[in-house]
Amino acid sequence: MLVLAAGAVAITASMFLPLVAAAGICAFVPCDPGPKDAAVGYTQAGHVALVVSPCAADKFSRIRIFTTAAPKTLLWGAGRVRPGRAQVIALGTPPPQLTVDAVADVSLPGQVQIEVSYPRGVANSWSYLDGVHRGHFGVFGEGGQSLSAFNRQARAGAVCAWYRRPVAKWWPAIAPCLGVVLGVSAFLRRRRSQASFDAALRRVFADVFP
Repeated sequence: MLVLAAGAVAITASMFLPLVAAAGICAFVPCDPGPKDAAVGYTQAGHVALVVSPCAADKFSRIRIFTTAAPKTLLWGAGRVRPGRAQVIALGTPPPQLTVDAVADVSLPGQVQIEVSYPRGVANSWSYLDGVHRGHFGVFGEGGQSLSAFNRQARAGAVCAWYRRPVAKWWPAIAPCLGVVLGVSAFLRRRRSQASFDAALRRVFADVFP
């Protein structure tokens, strides 16, 4: 019974972790959590720029921007060549931490898909440029969102925990599996105990119950 109770507790606890509550299915797989990991927009000077999570601005190794329509077309790509933070990246003049290795001969469409590669996986986000104001990024509402608001949303939505704490990342998937394993183990142990008890009874009462 103790093992069964531990399994039930593990399953139940996984449902109330802040990471699961904030990110939903994105607590299990890299996808588009509420606060996006990356978005496109404009600098105050009106140049097209990309912003990544404030909690992983020094962790990513590659960024690529694609069209959203199939088949996907690579529009822009850059890889890291030196360490250091790079959160807001003007596509025309990227910071020295990055080197551009792919540029399409077209301007960005109204909506794009962004892939950011990290040591623990690739994060996918969808963002838009249509109607976005200067100094804002295409996410969360008409006109886009300011950098400070984007950062607040990222921190509140557990995007930071997603990349920095692998235990927190995998616990929502591990806990239910652990609960099932503990439950099956308890069931099999109970079956073995019952079989051992029956065998002992047969030995003791062998004369009565041949």
